[in-house]
Amino acid sequence: MKHKIIFVDWENECEDGSCYESGTRLLVNGKQVLESVTPVKAVKAVLDELGIDYEIKEQQDED
Repeated sequence: MKHKIIFVDWENECEDGSCYESGTRLLVNGKQVLESVTPVKAVKAVLDELGIDYEIKEQQDED
């Protein structure tokens, strides 16, 4: 089965122009799973939605 993963960029501005927000929605097989996406959150959300067991380790580059 091929799963459909979509990233949708969005912008929102208040009517009076006093505020502005933007972000990216993540949809998996037509279901929105995140409203605001970071790379790690996106990977976790996709794997969770597909029921895949995983382990992700985040670390800093040590130059």
